[in-house]
Amino acid sequence: MLNTNHSIISALEVFEQNKLKAIQQLPGGRNNATRLLEFESGVRYVLKDYGRQSHDGLSRLLQEWSFLERLNKFYIPNVPHPIQKFEDLSCAVYTY
Repeated sequence: MLNTNHSIISALEVFEQNKLKAIQQLPGGRNNATRLLEFESGVRYVLKDYGRQSHDGLSRLLQEWSFLERLNKFYIPNVPHPIQKFEDLSCAVYTY
């Protein structure tokens, strides 16, 4: 299910100005697949693949992205920051 598309990795390497060092699958996630991306600089991100849309036709990616953006606007601690979304691939990158 997880999309480790080369264009996603390339976009993140440009954003981070660093090469990807490791990709590790994270446990859990009933409706998605999640990987930890670690760059040579030590910076880590979470790549979350939402797969297909939910049965109600709503985009889980857009729902979660919007919710996290709102929480971050109010400076809620310990909440991941949205970094980049790839709607066409149904996946997004967040801080770890």
